[in-house]
Amino acid sequence: MSDEGEAFAHASPAEAATEPARAAPPQTVPVVLDTEATEMVLRRAFELEQRMPGSDALLRSTAGLTKDSLAEIAEAVDLSPAAIAAALAEMHLEGDTQRSLADRILGPDRIVVQRPSTALDDEMHERAAELLEKGHGLRPRRRHDGVLVASRRKDMVGKLARSVRGAQGEGRLGKLRRVEFVAVDVGETPGAAGMAADVGDRRLNAALGGAAVTVGSSAIIGVGAIIAGPVLLVGLPVAVGVGAMTGRLVHRSTVRDVTEDLEEALDAVASGEAPSGLISRATDRLAREAKARLERTTSRREKRRSKDRP
Repeated sequence: MSDEGEAFAHASPAEAATEPARAAPPQTVPVVLDTEATEMVLRRAFELEQRMPGSDALLRSTAGLTKDSLAEIAEAVDLSPAAIAAALAEMHLEGDTQRSLADRILGPDRIVVQRPSTALDDEMHERAAELLEKGHGLRPRRRHDGVLVASRRKDMVGKLARSVRGAQGEGRLGKLRRVEFVAVDVGETPGAAGMAADVGDRRLNAALGGAAVTVGSSAIIGVGAIIAGPVLLVGLPVAVGVGAMTGRLVHRSTVRDVTEDLEEALDAVASGEAPSGLISRATDRLAREAKARLERTTSRREKRRSKDRP
């Protein structure tokens, strides 16, 4: 026993009572991070990882994270792989997330829809390429980042095909400037698929239409001000507002229609439905017309026979 322990053991009760009590060792409490804190920690850890010295620093800065790594992270922070896949698909398709003045006044120039995948990403991309090419007359190609980009055909064949599809009420995505598709898997299971459409040219047309309304209304107000007096000039802000509202309503209708077309196309990709081309649709239409003609002829013959019977 140490000298301090012996002195305390031989101390009188009064002296022992005045001896200060020894503090108990502190107990550790597990730290629980919420979703926001977890996101901040992961982002900061990734930034620090890029700055660490070492021979593989360049490899770390360019390779990033694989899908398997993301699946492990999702499992560690209790996130579903479907949520990780949806976030990746959104990141590929959203583009610039900063809202411009035109976005606030007229609406978005990019429309994105998503849904869960029903097959692995390679098969989903093959389905989408076939649908966009045969069903809508677009020209698909796959970028280095895995996104499938289908552009509008500008040659004579493409214009003729769009006219024929438009007359049949089909292939509406073929009228858009560009359509993008991406399917993302996390791990070895199907994840999420998304499709985006560029409607910047249509928003520009809506803006020009609104500007025309503004100019026309302003001209009418200006003529009225010359005749009745300058008090009518207070209506100029109203003319500007009417023009902006007109452009917004026109573009809102476009966004609604294109969103429905994208959702219909994405459902077709998910279901694996084989698209029908122009020739097959024309053949089906001719077959339906021939069948209807035969049924009418048969019906007329039956009516004649029934009249001829005594």
